[in-house]
Amino acid sequence: MGKNKGLFFQLLITLIAAPALLALVSCSSILPARTEQQFQGVILKEKKPAVGARVRLFDQRADNCEAKSVLETTTDKRGHFQLSRATRSDDSPRPYTLCVRTDDTWEALWNDTRGPTPHSVEFECDLADKFKDRCWVSWEKEGFKRGTWSRQ
Repeated sequence: MGKNKGLFFQLLITLIAAPALLALVSCSSILPARTEQQFQGVILKEKKPAVGARVRLFDQRADNCEAKSVLETTTDKRGHFQLSRATRSDDSPRPYTLCVRTDDTWEALWNDTRGPTPHSVEFECDLADKFKDRCWVSWEKEGFKRGTWSRQ
């Protein structure tokens, strides 16, 4: 009887633990997966590379680019920069602001809130441009656009 009693308790524990384990696995699959979002591009000034320009990316819409950002880099000799951030890969919007330092001040070049989150965003910005939106932007390599205008 002692041997059967031990088997009974093992079976009982298995029957209790199995649904709890199944519930835990099911809940973790409901949570959105993490993905890396790439931001890259070129900063120009009068159509020439802005070498050594500091570029920041904020995880929200920000009018004040002076705040400390986790994501910051400097453009190379071609004016190119590249940043990435980890984000959830679901349909909810992920706001961001691209900022650049010019003449000792930070300024916002691009604000966006887009859902679902694009995996790649590419910029071509000219600091001398007189348009409100000084950047051409491509999401998921679909071609560059500025506002509702597309680059041919």
